[in-house]
Amino acid sequence: MTILERVNKEPPIKHSCGHYFILLRTMIGKVRGHFDIALAKIDEAIKYTPTLIDIYSTKSRILTHGVDMEAAAALADEDRCMDLADCYANSYCVKCMLQADQVTLAGKCSCIVHKRWGSAQQPHDMQYMWYELKENDSIEKLKFQDRLRSHKYFRKAAAGAIRRKKIRRKNRKADGRAKKETEVRSEESNVNGSEVGKRHLKPVDADTHGEKLLQHKILLALQALNHLLRLDAENPDSHRCMIRFFYKAVSIPSQVTESEKLIWGVLEAEKPKFCSFSLIKGKKPRSP
Repeated sequence: MTILERVNKEPPIKHSCGHYFILLRTMIGKVRGHFDIALAKIDEAIKYTPTLIDIYSTKSRILTHGVDMEAAAALADEDRCMDLADCYANSYCVKCMLQADQVTLAGKCSCIVHKRWGSAQQPHDMQYMWYELKENDSIEKLKFQDRLRSHKYFRKAAAGAIRRKKIRRKNRKADGRAKKETEVRSEESNVNGSEVGKRHLKPVDADTHGEKLLQHKILLALQALNHLLRLDAENPDSHRCMIRFFYKAVSIPSQVTESEKLIWGVLEAEKPKFCSFSLIKGKKPRSP
């Protein structure tokens, strides 16, 4: 059975926290970039043993890798307050504060330990060299941030970002116009297609089987036949039309309605006139 397995079987309160430190050092040293997992593990360690000083310094180191210097400085200060006599914790807190550009707080914290020794001198008077170097780095970083906007590469990057933003805005407008034109064209094509379809559409035949066609207008046909005989009574086609008309009139079924009876009465009245007319009588002699 390994040490980790033996530690996992014990209650959490009995953990020596070495298990957590091994995991965190492995994650930070070998698996760089997995800061979320490391923070979750260290929070679990703080939950079980909140009075252990090294846990807070370890979490502060994780946050320095995650580029959250202000939170790292706050945790380092909390670690320092838990043991004010620890010079290492005090120095680490000062270092984190300088990295977070908290120069004033770092200067105050650096003098706390020396006041206990009976000296309240400034760090540069005591030749506190690492503090001077870290403070110089912090000031140089602030100066670099002040000069950053005047740097030619920053101006080039800003100009490129502005051009890119303009191009993206122009492309969005062009895409919107193209989409709108496409919608308008599709609507016009649909309208034109419907109009062309209506134009070339054949009229619907309401009388497909010719039932309405068989319902002849007898009185109109009789009137047309009278006009035809007046125009050309000698023409054999006129007599053929007359024969066809009376043949159709005879085939009409029995009269039921008043209109049918009226039509039949008109036919009976006109029938002697057509019966007395023949092709021989209607034919006029030719002049010599």
